[in-house]
Amino acid sequence: MNQNSTYKNILFLGDITGRLGRYVVRDLIETIKNQNFNSNEILEFEADFETVKNVDFFVANCENASGGFGLTKKNYDDLCEYGLQALTSGNHIWDKSEMFDYANTAERLVCPINASNELPGVRLKCFDIGNYKLAVLSVLGRTFMPPVNSFWEMLPSKIEEIKSITPNILIDFHAEATAEKICFGKWASELGVSCVFGTHTHVQTADEQIFNNKTAYITDAGFCGAKNSVIGMEYEASFKKLSLNLPTRNSIVKKGIALANGVIATVDMMTGCAIKISRLKFVKKYNNEDNNMNKES
Repeated sequence: MNQNSTYKNILFLGDITGRLGRYVVRDLIETIKNQNFNSNEILEFEADFETVKNVDFFVANCENASGGFGLTKKNYDDLCEYGLQALTSGNHIWDKSEMFDYANTAERLVCPINASNELPGVRLKCFDIGNYKLAVLSVLGRTFMPPVNSFWEMLPSKIEEIKSITPNILIDFHAEATAEKICFGKWASELGVSCVFGTHTHVQTADEQIFNNKTAYITDAGFCGAKNSVIGMEYEASFKKLSLNLPTRNSIVKKGIALANGVIATVDMMTGCAIKISRLKFVKKYNNEDNNMNKES
C-alpha cells in the first residue's frame, strides 16, 4: 500500500502449529512479497487479492510453533526472519523451558497480558507501520480455560492508557468459548479497539465483520499447520485419547499438505477504525525432499 496512505492492511495468521505451520507461513509471506500468486506449487489460495497485494504488517500467533507446544528461541528467530513483524501468543507460550530465558528480550513477542505476573514476557508492545503505531496485545479467555486474571477488570484502564499513544489497537483474544469471544469483541469495540482476532481453537470461523463501524472481528482466525490432521495432531493418537480416554501423547503431523488460515484487516491509522476484514486460506504440499523436515518438529 502507498506509504503515504493512512489506510494500512494488517495480515493476522492463526496459531502456527509445528514445522508444517512454520513452513507454510514462510511460503505464504514469500508469495505475498513476491506477488507470485499463480505458482504451481500452491494448491489453494483464497483471499481478497487486492488487499493481499498490499499487506503492510504481518502478525501471527506463535504459541504452538515448536512441536505443537510452546516456542523455542530458534523457531522464534526463524519466524522473525520469515517476515513476521509481531508474534502474539496464548496459554502454551511458556511450555518450552527456554522461554523463561529469552521472553523478556524477544522484541517481537507479546505474551498474554492477564497471565500471572510471575511468568516472563512483555505484555504490550507498540510497533511502527510507516509513520503510525500499532499496539498489540494478547488476552487469555477465562471460560473453559486455565485460571487467569480478569481482563474485564484490567483492560479498560489499559486501553485508555494505550489510546494516549495510538488509536490503533490489535488484540489476539485467545479463548475457547465462542460466546465469550463474541461478547469480548463487542465490549472491546466499545472501548475503542481496532481489531479483535480470536485464536486457540484452530478452526477458522466464517463470521468476520466490523463491530460499530470500528472493530474488525472474527471469532477464530484458524491455524497454520497440517491440513489432514486433528487441529495439527495425528488422527490416530487423537482418536485413542478422545474415544478411549487413554493418556496418549499428542503427536504432531510432520509432513504432507499444510494450511495457513488468517484474516486481513484494513485500518484507518488516523482514527483507529477498521473499515474492512476478509478471510485468507493458503494451502501447499510438503514432501521429505527437505532434509530439515526429518530433524525438526
